[in-house]
Amino acid sequence: MFTKKIIFLSLFLFVLFTNSSFAQENRIDLPQINKERLSLQKNSMYVLGGWSVANFAYSGATLATGVSNGEDKYFHQFNIYWNTVNFALAGSSLLFGKKNTDLNYSQTLKAYHSTESLFLLNTGIDVGYMAAGLYLRERAKTETTIKNTNRFLGYGKSLILQGGFLFAFDLTAYALNKRQSNTLYEIPVSLSLAPNQMRFTYTF
Repeated sequence: MFTKKIIFLSLFLFVLFTNSSFAQENRIDLPQINKERLSLQKNSMYVLGGWSVANFAYSGATLATGVSNGEDKYFHQFNIYWNTVNFALAGSSLLFGKKNTDLNYSQTLKAYHSTESLFLLNTGIDVGYMAAGLYLRERAKTETTIKNTNRFLGYGKSLILQGGFLFAFDLTAYALNKRQSNTLYEIPVSLSLAPNQMRFTYTF
């Protein structure tokens, strides 16, 4: 019985390590996965930059038509202020972001985890932006001057809009990165145990 267990264990280790080699060489193309990872990051920054440009165009054109007071003035002003930062972040990421595809398995996994953690953290911050916008709009009700009332209403409205977009953006980017990184966890060996029985399933 003991000999049989040793044979089963040896067989299991043999299948596990030989199959891991097949997975690394034939199923996991790390350079290609890293190219896809970088492509996804680049496209995400294009989306963020595109959103900024759209805000510049819309809010800039609106202000240029003569909106000089009221809630709308502050709404469009804040849109431009906010997206100046977004555009700078997107541009710096596209220009100076790491573009190395020559990463090993653990480095690739770490790169995905860092990106996913960042996007997930940002979703929480985005909720804070929207909450701040709601707070400003509530605060406007207690203001005694029309200027401050309009400022808080406009800034609050902009914060809710920008936070809502960023929440959708970060959550989508997280999901897409997670879907890509899941390919690194594909293990084509399964082990099933039963009384007096051990079964291996090996997937080519």
